[in-house]
Amino acid sequence: MNNASILDLVFLAIIVLFAVLGLVRGFIRELFARGAPIIALWVSMLAFRKVNEYVEPHVHIHILSVIISFLLVFIAVYIVLMIVRNIINSVFSGEIFQGLDRLLGFAFGVIEGLALVALLLIILKAQPWFDVQELLDQSFFYKILGWVGSLPTTVQEVPVPEETVVGDAA
Repeated sequence: MNNASILDLVFLAIIVLFAVLGLVRGFIRELFARGAPIIALWVSMLAFRKVNEYVEPHVHIHILSVIISFLLVFIAVYIVLMIVRNIINSVFSGEIFQGLDRLLGFAFGVIEGLALVALLLIILKAQPWFDVQELLDQSFFYKILGWVGSLPTTVQEVPVPEETVVGDAA
């Protein structure tokens, strides 16, 4: 067995793992498991200043009041999203909907696995320690995800417009 087939087996194992987890957990649970922390973090970043207006008079250390405000918003949003998840799960508790939930979870898991494999391919291609091009050229997954190879592998390769320099307007 050559190295490329080992690489492909590792990638296949990753995809199968995510697909099986998606199948077992279901789409709704997987989606909320990935999305709820991100949404809670996003809302916290948007709303903590407003909450801090009410917290800061009671907590006289500014940084502590900011942290408490952020955590209050994060926890509140996360709890609300978990309640929404439970309500949606109860709607999907029927036999037909549960099958659909698991099927969509499987598909979501495959997509998650492919995204992770694509990320690993980017990292493998960008790492400077050893030459992996021959290994990647023989990889089935690298051929499928060939668009990954066209992504910039270093910061220097990212095109930057010329007028991005910030300076005095005077």
